[in-house]
Amino acid sequence: GGLFKGKINMGKVVLVGHGRGGEGTNRAAIDATTSDPFNIVGLMSYGPTAIGHQVTPDIHSAIILPTCDGLLPDLQGQVYVDESRDVAYSEALRSAVIAVGANHYFFNSEWTPGQSKSADVDDWEYMDLNQSDPVCGNKGTSRLSASSQQKVGAVYTAAFVRLAVEQDSNMLALFDGSYVRPASVGKNVDVVTSATGGAAFRLLYRPDDSGSPDLLNGMTGEECFGFYTALNYFTPVCGQGIYYATPNWQKMYGSTRPAAKALELRWSDSSGAYASFAISVNGGNLTSLDRIDVRVANDPDQSGAELTLLVLDNLGRNATLSSDLKVIEGWPGTGNLDRIHARTLRGDLGSVQNKVDLSHIVAVILETRSASGRVWVLDIASSQARIQTPAVLDLPMVSVGSVSVMEGKGLGEVQVKIVSDKPFVAPAAIWVNFGFSKAFQIDIPTGTGSVIKTIPVKWMGDSTFSIEPIVNIGLVLAAVKGAVTGSYLGGVSTIEDDPLPKLSVVAKNIKGIKGGSLHWKLQLSSPVCSLSISMKAVIPGGTELNSNDVDWCWLRQNGNGIPQILDPVTLPNMGLSLQVSFDYGVLEADIVVPLTDNGFIEGDKSIQFIISKDFWSPVIVPSGGIILNGTVASRVVPMPIVVPMPMVVPMPIMAKKKKEKKRHPKK
Repeated sequence: GGLFKGKINMGKVVLVGHGRGGEGTNRAAIDATTSDPFNIVGLMSYGPTAIGHQVTPDIHSAIILPTCDGLLPDLQGQVYVDESRDVAYSEALRSAVIAVGANHYFFNSEWTPGQSKSADVDDWEYMDLNQSDPVCGNKGTSRLSASSQQKVGAVYTAAFVRLAVEQDSNMLALFDGSYVRPASVGKNVDVVTSATGGAAFRLLYRPDDSGSPDLLNGMTGEECFGFYTALNYFTPVCGQGIYYATPNWQKMYGSTRPAAKALELRWSDSSGAYASFAISVNGGNLTSLDRIDVRVANDPDQSGAELTLLVLDNLGRNATLSSDLKVIEGWPGTGNLDRIHARTLRGDLGSVQNKVDLSHIVAVILETRSASGRVWVLDIASSQARIQTPAVLDLPMVSVGSVSVMEGKGLGEVQVKIVSDKPFVAPAAIWVNFGFSKAFQIDIPTGTGSVIKTIPVKWMGDSTFSIEPIVNIGLVLAAVKGAVTGSYLGGVSTIEDDPLPKLSVVAKNIKGIKGGSLHWKLQLSSPVCSLSISMKAVIPGGTELNSNDVDWCWLRQNGNGIPQILDPVTLPNMGLSLQVSFDYGVLEADIVVPLTDNGFIEGDKSIQFIISKDFWSPVIVPSGGIILNGTVASRVVPMPIVVPMPMVVPMPIMAKKKKEKKRHPKK
């Protein structure tokens, strides 16, 4: 009801989202069913997150990826284009719209400084605080103004709605990888698209399953994984040694699902080197198709690669397909934003229909015109230049539960189930990460019912309290093919059922002297597995201890910085907080505040700490908390001791007695 009642065709709904809202549109489409009173025909998003890698392969979608995105510089929304290719075949068009010079926020006026009611910033500041980057800084060569960026969003959103809702074929070239852009966005605005899917979409080459091409005339290369995992340790990683963002190869958080592969091609001093890809799809008959598209990324460390596209028929005749794109280049960027990001090299099959037999094409050839280079080929596909309403696939939605159980005593066990909302009518596969050490693919045969797999989890309960559960195992699902994911995060955790220990202190009120310490002893009523208790300094009565009264090394570990000695700060005002730990089985712990003798003559000072449930303290404490009081006695300056000088009494001077001359008797 309300304002929009009777004005919206609920049979043709396009969802539009920005950032996490973009991810939300994909999740909403996954959750939608054929019995809903609405039908989603299109998904439009600006700089979407892709945390869950939940893709919808059977709905037209367009993802605007801003090259100066300071919030999501990895352009993770590319996932919705790339991974939908592998989950299931569909004629839905999935388009990546590269908005050169756009940031994350400015598509939304409420996130744009000067337009929003609340304070906002240019999100590029998250990458470059001083806005000094020559490309994406606020004075960068490619940066779009807020109004230009919003015009790009508005124009492409309107065009996409016309494509998805009205099947307007005039809008197709704006999204399907054609080398065009609407004049209404402005002549100096650069927008480029790359896509998968589309009418009569046929995947002619995919590195994962199409075999190796013939590399001739100086061309070298090999298949590589988009990123490293423990499962592809011995396979080359694409672009190894180059540290750039790689939007086409996105890791899923918590998952070790093997990355998609690409074909790395290299050549040097050999213009005319080429790779020949054998064609077996549909017997090599391309007569009903309009173009061949190669999604290919250039090495940012090298100048743009000049490539041409040819087809070879069963009589050995080859012809070069006309193409608007002559040089494969990346988007403007510096440093880590020189991305490895694919764009579309398109060849027009109509340009060679009188030169080769399009009903018997045996190979597609990628030939170089530049003397040297390095590129990565993601895939080669053919399609028709029209809009096709995609068939509703109604893929099974796979989910995993989250189970919480009491720890108990002795051996415990619980079953975690991976389930589907419907039976499988075709083979499928999902990737499972269970904890930190187990990862595996589940191949699901046709006919599998609601329970795909049951995983037992066992543990041994004890009688010792612990903050951390005995078991806390995460489980992450990722779709590989033939399915989508619903609740993709789950796992098992035990609930601690041993009683909380009681905390007490031997003596709450203690005294110390300068140069000594304040020392409290805490006690627990029962042992714990491990436990940390925090306390914070509060303002006591009387004169407070300050930063000059305690050891600076100790203060640096527990406070916020060290003030100047001539401008001391009281310990509560420094945000002083202490943490004491009880290891397994230990019932006592000490709190020690080391005091310095700073040489100042001053009165008594005090400090007070509080341990309460208001602060993180996972123990039982009395009502009102435990208050620890410490007093440092004033410095006593001793009075000098005066020792009286002894009285000097003059001694009488005695006259010397003359020596009597010895008389000798006369002889």
